[in-house]
Amino acid sequence: MLLTRDLSLIQQDIAKVKSLLGVERLDLLAEAEPRVLNAEVVEEVLEEMNRLMPGSDCSEVLIEDPSWISRLEKGRKHLGDDPD
Repeated sequence: MLLTRDLSLIQQDIAKVKSLLGVERLDLLAEAEPRVLNAEVVEEVLEEMNRLMPGSDCSEVLIEDPSWISRLEKGRKHLGDDPD
């Protein structure tokens, strides 16, 4: 997906994700989970995490374990909330 997107859009997403997570760098997170570079995905994951874990610092949880992105995606597919 990243290869087909305009560089300026990727840079905008990176800036937004940095802001959402309160981090300076995303390189290690992106190595662990490349979809962390997609701001829409990160926003959706943070919303779902906040719903599941109210009162938790979900940004910090996601930073510590970026596999939340794939786990929540898999969960939605198994529960039938995913349109695919």
